[in-house]
Amino acid sequence: SLFEYDEYLDDIYEINTSKKNRQGKPMSALYTRSSHHLRRGSKYKNAKYYGCFQGSKLVAYIMGVHLNELLVFNQFLGHKEHLKCGIMNKLIAFVVEKNIDNSTIKYINYLTMNPNDKHGTCAFKRHAGFKNYSCFFKISSHHGMPPNTL
Repeated sequence: SLFEYDEYLDDIYEINTSKKNRQGKPMSALYTRSSHHLRRGSKYKNAKYYGCFQGSKLVAYIMGVHLNELLVFNQFLGHKEHLKCGIMNKLIAFVVEKNIDNSTIKYINYLTMNPNDKHGTCAFKRHAGFKNYSCFFKISSHHGMPPNTL
């Protein structure tokens, strides 16, 4: 479901630090600082946070940045103890279902995909239905969106 990021800082910190390495690299310090350093307030005006909960506990989340017709998965993390339960696939399905009837969202992007990655994050992205495309955008202050709003 949709949730307010700053109301789940302890759960987010626990998710972020549940694995020392992700995508074959150590987690960035941006993710592993104490939970009070994670506070965002209204810093990201175009962001929505989608979460997978076990009871009232957040166990996975996506930061989705809405840019006109495009929804970009900017952060997508799950607690390591729950990954084998399919929480990441469930969360993608929820985000798609939540936005499929939204006439403004036509595309969902999950950042880059390395075609040589056969076992890591890109393999998961392909399994979840994402495909590798090249997209070029011209960002301007037209269309009611001022520059630097992220």
